[in-house]
Amino acid sequence: MDEGSRAGTRPGARLSPQWVLHLLLGAAVLLCLGVAGLVLWLLPFARRRRRERAASCTVCHRHQRAGVVAVAGFAVLLLLGAAVRTQAAAGPLDQCSTRFTSGAEEVVAEEGPGRPPSSSGWWGRTRSAVTAPTSGVMLMATGALGMSHCSGSAVLVAFPPPPAPGGGGSVIGDVFVSWVPEADQAGSALPGQETYVQFGSDATAHPEQVEAIGRHESRHVDQWTIATVAGGPMALPVAYYLDSLVFPLSRNHFERAAGLGDGGYDTPPDFGPDPLWGPVGITAVVVLLLIRRRIRWASRVLVGGRSARDTGEEGRCPVHSRGWFRGSAH
Repeated sequence: MDEGSRAGTRPGARLSPQWVLHLLLGAAVLLCLGVAGLVLWLLPFARRRRRERAASCTVCHRHQRAGVVAVAGFAVLLLLGAAVRTQAAAGPLDQCSTRFTSGAEEVVAEEGPGRPPSSSGWWGRTRSAVTAPTSGVMLMATGALGMSHCSGSAVLVAFPPPPAPGGGGSVIGDVFVSWVPEADQAGSALPGQETYVQFGSDATAHPEQVEAIGRHESRHVDQWTIATVAGGPMALPVAYYLDSLVFPLSRNHFERAAGLGDGGYDTPPDFGPDPLWGPVGITAVVVLLLIRRRIRWASRVLVGGRSARDTGEEGRCPVHSRGWFRGSAH
């Protein structure tokens, strides 16, 4: 450790610019990648390995610089989202209205302005704080798309402007983003569902149904909170997508944990796997493209043995060295 680093760590001494940058980058990693990302970033052997690769491999050095820029940019976006969500929580929003049929009469249940919903107690405050960056980003995105916002029973709701009908949707953070599938234009159910419950600014359902789906979406907010702490804002979307490849619709483990009945899902005949082979194949191709360099490195190790494991081109690490089955001569 050099003199500047020692001075930056003495009690009462001012932090050096390098330490300030490290602290800011650590905070950005925690915000973007959660506890798991921060732990991997702080592990001594991982830090040493990154330094060694950056010093010996131009490609690793370039990738690390790009990663720092990406994490910093994403962190700034999330901080802006947190500010937007905080501002939304401070001001009143119109309550979401509910249209339902009572006999031959259509009834509209609508309340006046109110504050955006949040669960009470320490867990409510925790999940509001944890999901605020993601929720704020979605408020900005849906606002830019011309969508309006209202306060539901358990989540905020972003809905398309009329005359588009109320539709299904997905919770992003604690914002329920309503989308209108083509099938819904004709009033039919979503693919794989016999029943359908709408939830939004103009939901065609009885208030009890709206409350039930509100509970369902609130449980999704709980899932967002836990996943965000563990792996960052993208952890739940990635996990949900991968689960849906093998367990789609009402077989999905996240939907089952949120309550199929409350969410308007029909119970499948069984909860076993039912892979969506098309998306599975596309995902597999994408993964292979992402890890192609490691596959290329493994092919050289299979041919050249252990000696090829740590052998690379000049200025490149073994993984980023070129050549299949044997090293490149260039």
